Amino acid sequence: MSKALSLDPRVRVLVAAEARAGAVAVTYSTLGPVVDDELRAGSPIPLFRIERGTAALSVKLARRIDVLATLRRRLEPTTSLLDKSAAEAGANCEISQLVCEGTVKMLMACDKAVHADSVLDGFTELVAADDLVVLAQASISETIVGVPQRPYFTSPEIGMDQNGRHLSTMADRVLEVALSHCPGVV
Repeated sequence: MSKALSLDPRVRVLVAAEARAGAVAVTYSTLGPVVDDELRAGSPIPLFRIERGTAALSVKLARRIDVLATLRRRLEPTTSLLDKSAAEAGANCEISQLVCEGTVKMLMACDKAVHADSVLDGFTELVAADDLVVLAQASISETIVGVPQRPYFTSPEIGMDQNGRHLSTMADRVLEVALSHCPGVV
């Protein structure tokens, strides 16, 4: 398989289905719109956006939400999902964004301390004004561990918990249908 094909999310979903995966958790936020707009309807297996649980919980718990990222391209998918989740929940949320400009260059130059300081400065700026910070990249959470100023969410734990509940519900439904076709089986 060529490198170009291996990176195409449509191909990856088909490969996962062919390998008999029960579901796919999409962890890269910039692929979220592709999952929602193109892949989910035609997918042979369930697709889950890892950040969907974070978005739903965020709009349930906070009215002023900031999205923090080190890459501009990570802001839009996360902010868009928060907007959509707020609309679905009937929540009136103010969602703003902050990108820590230049931090990726710092990290690529192996200046991890300056990168961390920049992210921490961005986080500190946000927590002064809003109820909750959503990290558009889980990788930056290590930078703010132990900063007790305000709550923040990142997707992996919340998302996997929600995905597990969805899969459990799906399994229960399959079992119900199977048992309804097999009278006398307990």
